[in-house]
Amino acid sequence: MWEVEALYYAHAGLSGAALVTLVVIWIASLRAMHRCADPARVAFTILKVALPAFIITLTLNIAEDIENVTMPYYGGWVGPSDKDPAAAANRLLKFNISTCASLFEFIASSLLVVMLVELGNGLMLATIRQRSKSQNIMRYLGIFFATVLFALGLADFGVRQATWPRVWNAPDFDDNEATNDYYDSVLIILMRLQKLDLAWLIINWVTSAGILGYASFVMHRYRSVKPSRTCTIMFLVAAILGFIKGSWAAIQFLIFSYWPWYYFSFRVTQLTSIFLISWMLSGVMVLVFAIGVKKQGGLWTVSRPWMNESTKSADVEDK
Repeated sequence: MWEVEALYYAHAGLSGAALVTLVVIWIASLRAMHRCADPARVAFTILKVALPAFIITLTLNIAEDIENVTMPYYGGWVGPSDKDPAAAANRLLKFNISTCASLFEFIASSLLVVMLVELGNGLMLATIRQRSKSQNIMRYLGIFFATVLFALGLADFGVRQATWPRVWNAPDFDDNEATNDYYDSVLIILMRLQKLDLAWLIINWVTSAGILGYASFVMHRYRSVKPSRTCTIMFLVAAILGFIKGSWAAIQFLIFSYWPWYYFSFRVTQLTSIFLISWMLSGVMVLVFAIGVKKQGGLWTVSRPWMNESTKSADVEDK
């Protein structure tokens, strides 16, 4: 039992470290990123919205860890095995905290897609000084996939809230009221939830892979643009972190769904999820914030010599 509690303590502590960092960055971004003339201003505006969404996620995760330590639940998750109303209320509280945390993480992940796409568009716009057709296509694709991810996440939240109470109200397996048809219907609902989660994970992984490809393209276009090369490297690193987050989320889903030893799966995912999901998403936001406040006066608000050149491509040299 102590080993499980230690995992919850560690998870809460690591989540708290990320939480404090993001709160500081969010407060700083409210003053440090007011730049209407910045080509990537849309990305930085979205960052100001995504930060509080993920801050809420981390706060709820910490609350769930504290709840699991102070009020551990030993009952079953299927059927009314809890004769004590307090135990049933404890189960419902943990469920609501967990699902709300997942919802806000869905929101933050959806905003992350548009934020990174707009950051890449801003970097491209800074080189050619006009919005191209490809940038518009990337913007529409980013909005489309972000909308799909948000819709799937919202559907997942709604279905869970509607179906899990029905699962809990199912008769006990040893009760005479239990029927095979009833449990078959419950199983069908849970399988639909699993498919919904899988659809979100697949689309999220494909989207993160596409953003990584776009970041690599932007990095290639900036190979000879010295003033902002560091920012494009940070953008590429942010895309890599987003891809790692999406990949591990899919792997974690497969581990929990098909790995035969639950407690081993719990130990593996409890700590790795904070590093490969929560910290990765936090790292993306930190990097975008660093790009937005890099250099006094902003990245592009101050005219740069290379931006005055009448070039249509990024193959320019800093003079």
